[in-house]
Amino acid sequence: MQLSTDFGSPALGLGTYRPFGQVESRGVRVAPFTIRAGAHAGIGYNDNVALTQTNKISSIVYTLSPAFAVSLEGALARYYAMYRGNYGRYASSSVDNYEEHDVLIGAANSWTTRFSSAFNYEYLKGHNPRGATFAGTGISEQWVLQTLRAAGSYGAEGAQGRIEADAAWNRLRFTSDPPDAATREYDSVELGGTFFYRIAPKTRALVRIRRTDVNHPSAPTLDSLEMQYLAGVSWDALASVAGTIRLGHMTKDFSSPSFEDFSGPSYEGAVTWSPRTYSVVELSAKRAFGETQEVGSSFVVNDASTLSWNHQWPRAIRSTAVYTYGRVSQEGLGRTDTYHRAGLKVTYGIRRWLQAGAEYRYDTRDSSNTAADYRRNLTFITLEAAL
Repeated sequence: MQLSTDFGSPALGLGTYRPFGQVESRGVRVAPFTIRAGAHAGIGYNDNVALTQTNKISSIVYTLSPAFAVSLEGALARYYAMYRGNYGRYASSSVDNYEEHDVLIGAANSWTTRFSSAFNYEYLKGHNPRGATFAGTGISEQWVLQTLRAAGSYGAEGAQGRIEADAAWNRLRFTSDPPDAATREYDSVELGGTFFYRIAPKTRALVRIRRTDVNHPSAPTLDSLEMQYLAGVSWDALASVAGTIRLGHMTKDFSSPSFEDFSGPSYEGAVTWSPRTYSVVELSAKRAFGETQEVGSSFVVNDASTLSWNHQWPRAIRSTAVYTYGRVSQEGLGRTDTYHRAGLKVTYGIRRWLQAGAEYRYDTRDSSNTAADYRRNLTFITLEAAL
């Protein structure tokens, strides 16, 4: 298990700032446990706190993102508990202050040379900042997402075939009271299976099927069944390139005839290129369904891709450049949002465990409803530390 000062998490709210870190904790051994800890602190400037097109609010912002993990690690098993926080305070807009908490407990076991399993539970308390959704509340929206995940794999390393199965339960509830919160809250159960077949020493063909039952306790007409069918290939370390590409089809069928069903292409991909040991380029892309956070929309189709470049320069200087493109189709609302996010961070290693740096991010949303457009610039001076 690794713990770094990168506190990114699967947030629902677009527009939330979460730092990406560059210091990795090596851990301290307190037999029989291994303890890892880190923290990311920053002082910066946000020129559009409420994500508006006009009458922008700007403010100095102070951020702190601590992390702590305790693990019991052996050759065939790992058990761990982790906490990550993300806190922000605005000097000129205290109503936008936020506190996010992410708690994760899990286990990973290799029972035999053929069979392994993994299990984890995550409690994520997050928020949608003002302007991230177009509900018109004028305040940030607080929510809690709970997730249970389980996975199992059967097939020895290097075997001709391997089977993986996975399951997940998700539950979203709002702790604030935004408009139509009841219709935006949901439970979902996912079941998936993947079959891998080795076609070369480091290359496997794959077929994957995933089924998701989505239930809205207070709005049963939004209940639906999602199916995803994918086929592709995965490979390891071929000419410094490793990755997985999957292409296929996805459908969403509502239990009520009041909403229109959906059928269309789907894809997932992640490729890592390491031209040098000190330079890594990563590209990921995905198209999938999501439950809407906008009033009046029945569901969303998300297209998202991210390109990042991490490079270790001489004299303990390190850089991370990231670009993200997102396209969110609000089905039933007739609205499409296009997101662009570009970021650059440069740090200097004062010690192995301590780095100082500077960071810049530029975010945009261009919507078919022009009232939802925004531009935002974020600049930060940061300090990162890890045991």
